[in-house]
Amino acid sequence: MSDQQSSGDNSEEKGVKSVPSEVNADNDESADGGYVMLARRYKGPIPPPDILEAYNDLVPGAAAEIIANWGKESDHRRDMERLGLKGELAAEKRGQYLGAFVALFIFAMAFAAGWFGMIEIGLGSGSMKHAFEV
Repeated sequence: MSDQQSSGDNSEEKGVKSVPSEVNADNDESADGGYVMLARRYKGPIPPPDILEAYNDLVPGAAAEIIANWGKESDHRRDMERLGLKGELAAEKRGQYLGAFVALFIFAMAFAAGWFGMIEIGLGSGSMKHAFEV
């Protein structure tokens, strides 16, 4: 058993190759002829400063453009959220007005039917007519 496996590190079993100790900085070629690939993750809307610096080295002004685009996208997102909230509030208000109108209309029709002697319609049941006859 190798030292790596006996120490509890099972990176070989997971398919992860160990990184060679010497890497040629010009072409990322290792001393044994293989290539090394490094991956890096970050969270947040903009990359860390060292990555922004690398972008700037490739394309002058790229870091400033990335930050400016992030600012524009952030403003746009806030505007869309604000519009969405305004739309939701308008829809709720419209629904409340419509519900109140329908309820008042039904009440007015029932009252008018009762007022004009159509008690069956006004009360909703013909059997209720006899309850109010004297």
